[in-house]
Amino acid sequence: SWLAQSVADDLGNIMILPNSQSGELFTIYAMTNGNNWNLNQAKENLTDILGAESFMQNYSLASEPALRSLDQKKVLMVNKDYVYAIVYDSGGLPNGNFQTIFQMMLSSFELVPNE
Repeated sequence: SWLAQSVADDLGNIMILPNSQSGELFTIYAMTNGNNWNLNQAKENLTDILGAESFMQNYSLASEPALRSLDQKKVLMVNKDYVYAIVYDSGGLPNGNFQTIFQMMLSSFELVPNE
């Protein structure tokens, strides 16, 4: 069984904890893009989430332009309304136990328009 909970009572930040003693977790951040950031601006301003020296390459998430870290554990996407960051914290393990599940999460990620 896995546990999903909001971070600090903020429904825009969700932490997903596998039933694992390894300390691994996934965090999904959805922040309002009030500054109208593009991908590079978001990357530069979100060092607290992505890391100060987060080298990233072009990626596609939900058929939208995105950036993915070279270690494959962080993804950043920006649209006119939101900045999304999806992070896999492998708990200090070099590869982690859930890299395949992280890839499945990214592959199934989609944006649903508000109705």
